[in-house]
This record gives sequence, C-alpha cells and structure tokens, in this order.
Amino acid sequence: MDTANLSLLPNDFNKKSPDNFILSVALKYAQENSILLTSDNGLQIKTKGLSITTITLKDFFETIFTT
Repeated sequence: MDTANLSLLPNDFNKKSPDNFILSVALKYAQENSILLTSDNGLQIKTKGLSITTITLKDFFETIFTT
C-alpha cells in the first residue's frame, strides 16, 4: 500500500480527509496513465478538478465483461 503525500494537494483541501489521502496518492501516479476506481460522487467531482481519470465500479465491470 502506498502512502499519501499531502503536499501534492491544493492548499484549500482538508489534509485530514480520508478522500484527500486517496487523492494525494492518485496525484503521485497521475503522469503514469493511472485510473482511480471509485463510485463516490464527491471524490469523482474532486478528481475532475485535479485532472485525475476515474471509472466507477459499474463501468469497470461493464468494460471487462463486454470485451
């Protein structure tokens, strides 16, 4: 399991929020064509503002079982 790097987050993000810990790890890998799997609408909204690609669990399963 990777560790969070909260310094990657924008200054106005709550550094104690579990969602933001996840976001900081996703930001570490943003340049590696990574995708964050989440069905959490609030987290998806934050990822759009940070240019992090996301996919929902439902969409993930549809992709796997239709290819």
